[in-house]
Amino acid sequence: MVPRRAKPESAIETARKQMEQAKRAADLSLDRAKAAPKPHEITNPAFVALFEAHQRDREVLFAAMRALDAARSAAEKG
Repeated sequence: MVPRRAKPESAIETARKQMEQAKRAADLSLDRAKAAPKPHEITNPAFVALFEAHQRDREVLFAAMRALDAARSAAEKG
C-alpha cells in the first residue's frame, strides 16, 4: 500500500495557524502580567517587565493578523 501524501497547506491555513499561535502567546503573557505582584504600575519593575513582554507578543499577533489578511486578499485576487 502506498502512503497518502499530505495535502499541502494553503498560505491562508499557514497564516491562520501562525495567528492562532501568536494569539495564544499574547493571551499567556497578558495572564502573566495580570498575575504580577501589585501594584500594577510603572514603579513595579516585575509588572513592567511582564507588561512589556505582553506588548511585544501583541505586536507579533498584529503582524500575524496582517499576514492572514494579506493571504486572504491574495487568494481572492487569484
